[in-house]
Amino acid sequence: MHDEWMQFPRRCQTELSQFSFKATNIERLSWWPAFQQRKTNVEPLATEIDSWSDRETEVCFAHGEFTNANMQYTRESIWVFDWEDSAPDAPVMTDEVGFFLGNRTRSTINKPIYVADMIRRHFLVGSGEAKKRNVAMALAYLCSRDNRSAIILVKQWPRIVGQSNVG
Repeated sequence: MHDEWMQFPRRCQTELSQFSFKATNIERLSWWPAFQQRKTNVEPLATEIDSWSDRETEVCFAHGEFTNANMQYTRESIWVFDWEDSAPDAPVMTDEVGFFLGNRTRSTINKPIYVADMIRRHFLVGSGEAKKRNVAMALAYLCSRDNRSAIILVKQWPRIVGQSNVG
């Protein structure tokens, strides 16, 4: 894909996140019950989130299924459609992480360790705790929407954050 196209999700995230706000209790987010229902399938990410002493996260409106399949690029603009997985209180990095995964669905299914390492390098190397938490919450949101790639990858969470060589 062209570099310009790959920058699109970050530009969209920047535009949408200008209206972000701090949710002070993640348990009150509209999508949180769906994530909790999948808790046994999304370890160890759920354990990580449960360990946080504060229950805050930054949220904004997000598409929720931000992939090439839900976009049409024309010379004048990019049209985004299929908004059924959108939410006004999704984690701020939801669309950026979702776009990243959407372009790697086959690799995620066939080589989850490879994609987990890619996520770590792309999103977390050189970043701090806040970014790690934003990525964790974006993955939690995507899992709440039954995103197959996210569900596969959260099992690699220790590897993504560089805690171990989960295999």
